[in-house]
Amino acid sequence: MDEYRTILTETKGVFKDRKSSFYGHIFPVTNLVQIKEILKNIKKEYHDAAHHCYAYRLFSFNQQISEFYTDDGEPANTAGIPILNELRKHDLCNVLAIVVRYYGGIKLGVPGLIYAYREAIRLAIQEASIIQLEVTIPLKLEFDFEKLNTVMNLIKRNSVQIVQQNYSDKCNIHILCPKKNIDYFTNELKQQNISVYA
Repeated sequence: MDEYRTILTETKGVFKDRKSSFYGHIFPVTNLVQIKEILKNIKKEYHDAAHHCYAYRLFSFNQQISEFYTDDGEPANTAGIPILNELRKHDLCNVLAIVVRYYGGIKLGVPGLIYAYREAIRLAIQEASIIQLEVTIPLKLEFDFEKLNTVMNLIKRNSVQIVQQNYSDKCNIHILCPKKNIDYFTNELKQQNISVYA
């Protein structure tokens, strides 16, 4: 897999049923640190809500998709799984989907809950700009300063993105290399005796 589908920016959707309100949010994410921070902010914003149910799908560099969901106190498999299944249905990766529920005092039953959580996220996805992104591999390069021009030329030719640069005794550059270019790029670096770390 050299590409994956994700969303451009956060979007929202609202679904209401029998006085209960379900606020769906979907966010683009790339790691668990981001996910934890977003969840903390959502729980702070909706501190008086009955439930904060969520699911995420993260693309990992061994070409596996890491998935997680939680029902956050709702009956088992009535919230997290419907949210996750909606992400799967749209083949979205590197996304976090959260549905916040305000309970209206009337029980919806298992089918009603499943439909409500799924619908809140479906409405959020419906508002999203879905994009196709290249899978990139993070690498660290270490080399002597006199090889800087050579490295920069290789970076440019292979559509590599520079994340961080540090020039002291040696040059250290953190990069994101498109997966489709990784073999050629790393072989070129090794021929120049440039150290590459995953």
